Amino acid sequence: QQAQQQTQQQTQQQQQQQQQVISTHKAPKAAPGRERVPCPLDSRHSVWADKLEPHLRTCNRHMAQLELEAQGWYVLDVNRAHVCNGSQLVTAPAAADVLLDRIQAAHASLRASELRPPVDEPDASIDGPALSNSAKHATQVAAIASRLRTTATRAGTAAIFIEFGAGNAVVSEGICAHTCPDRHCPAEGEGAPAPTGAESAAPSFVLVDRIVPRRKSDSRLLGLGANVRRLRTDILHLDLLKVPEFAWGQPRRRCAVAKHLCGAATDISLRALTRCREHAPLANPAETDLEIGAAIASCGTNADGLGARGVDEILIATCCHHRCTWESYANREAMREWGIGEPDFPLLCTLSHWAVETRAGRPR
Repeated sequence: QQAQQQTQQQTQQQQQQQQQVISTHKAPKAAPGRERVPCPLDSRHSVWADKLEPHLRTCNRHMAQLELEAQGWYVLDVNRAHVCNGSQLVTAPAAADVLLDRIQAAHASLRASELRPPVDEPDASIDGPALSNSAKHATQVAAIASRLRTTATRAGTAAIFIEFGAGNAVVSEGICAHTCPDRHCPAEGEGAPAPTGAESAAPSFVLVDRIVPRRKSDSRLLGLGANVRRLRTDILHLDLLKVPEFAWGQPRRRCAVAKHLCGAATDISLRALTRCREHAPLANPAETDLEIGAAIASCGTNADGLGARGVDEILIATCCHHRCTWESYANREAMREWGIGEPDFPLLCTLSHWAVETRAGRPR
């Protein structure tokens, strides 16, 4: 009983402290004849209603948006999917058992080449980087890096990586550390190592995210000798054809990576990369045959022109399929061919977690 009383007293004290903190940060009370309203650009703060118009011209969110729109690679909704009339062909959702039959038929109809084999375990010589406190994430980064080793270590050809949803750029740091073992971060007071041999072509990393978190790996990437550019924007508005780091028209190895890119963000990224394949300029034909053509053959990628125009490799660890939407999905035509329409899509997203079910007694 005494312990319970002490616990109740501590709870009451914590509640009182929380109330004091909340009262300290409350918005100022409206003066007579004046009213405070939320800022329409950022609802996290409020302004006096009679000062709203001048505030909108100087609001930090407004200034940041103006700076973003001034960037050459910013194009509003450039990667948004076009809505076509075909999405209205199916007006009612199919029954659950019918939908399951269609899913199984669609899976069986896929060519064997379209069904990728399971991901191999990372190279035993690659240790998980000390980039996070989670061994799971370190192992995942090592697995991604081991698959991209050929891309970054080809001497004489610069490798360009773009990481979607980069966050603190842990994946990019792992790729740089694991695929460029000859590079090392200079010690305190030591200058950057002089590039020689295979190190002459320093890798470049373009980091894309809507926010810039704390404790990011940008400085460590620079210490490893990489070129780093961070773009703070939504992928929806990112025109990769206007990002100068990609050096379109020149022989480069280009790779897109992402780890746990949630829901619709994966589809938007694929649409952005597809635009590069369709519209990016070709390099000099001779250089294309010698540099890019050989790179495609060495990496075992499909020699269908993707390396000569667009990106050479795409490696995305998907996440949160239940957050996908029909409007942003990258291959709606295939869904329609399999008899799966817009009304069925939410249930399909809900069932997607069955593919990774690991509880005992549940088949994968």
